[in-house]
Amino acid sequence: MAAKQNQRLVIGMMDGMGMPVYRASRMPILNRMEREGNLFRTVRGIFPSVTNVNNVSIACGSWPAEHGITANSYFDPELGLAVYMNDARLIRVKTVFQRAAEWGIKSALLTSKKKTAELFRSGTEICLAAEAPDAAFLFTADHGMNNKKRAYDLEKVREIITGLEGVERVMDSGDAAEEFHTDASRIGDLVVFGDIDTMFGQMDHPMEALSDTYRAHGSMHEMELPLIIYNYDPPLPRREFFNNNLDLTRFLFRV
Repeated sequence: MAAKQNQRLVIGMMDGMGMPVYRASRMPILNRMEREGNLFRTVRGIFPSVTNVNNVSIACGSWPAEHGITANSYFDPELGLAVYMNDARLIRVKTVFQRAAEWGIKSALLTSKKKTAELFRSGTEICLAAEAPDAAFLFTADHGMNNKKRAYDLEKVREIITGLEGVERVMDSGDAAEEFHTDASRIGDLVVFGDIDTMFGQMDHPMEALSDTYRAHGSMHEMELPLIIYNYDPPLPRREFFNNNLDLTRFLFRV
């Protein structure tokens, strides 16, 4: 499905724009699109609630199990270290830009992040003025943000994981891959879920208390996101089709 031949599409991804931030922000244009547009729906992001896995899911309209990007980085057992997932060669399916090019449709990527261009440059051709009045606007977000109270060193988590304050759930890689539609070969042996107040990372100390103003993402609690479609001319899929942010582009430029 695609827009009519002479209608431009603007697909927007708002970094860190979870529903609490969206509702608390003064954005009159987006608010008008929400009120007057084709569709507004609160949807779920992709786990983990970090940028690369969600960006690629949105850009491809597919799950991590299909496109292969499982987080911002993954542990490469051959190299013995974490590898940042900003290499387009890691993406296993076509992006919306590449699908559009196969339809003979030119596209442009406008982004504030270098890594986004590294991932999605292929298939893009021209620049596009987003404020054009005849453009269709499709928006969703990659993840929300919450204040965190503590951070743990992941190396220490292995030793004390079951009784660790802030650990909400622990799954093995197979179960996590099945539940979250991701690639078991690109995640760890265990998937550890922090509660809304807790995050994990590599640190100099086993645990660090965080300030009240510290905000981060990555848990199950930053996955409630807005999805807006405004001024889109062709018939849309049923409202029930849109459940995750990746559904924003799942239906575009498909046979």
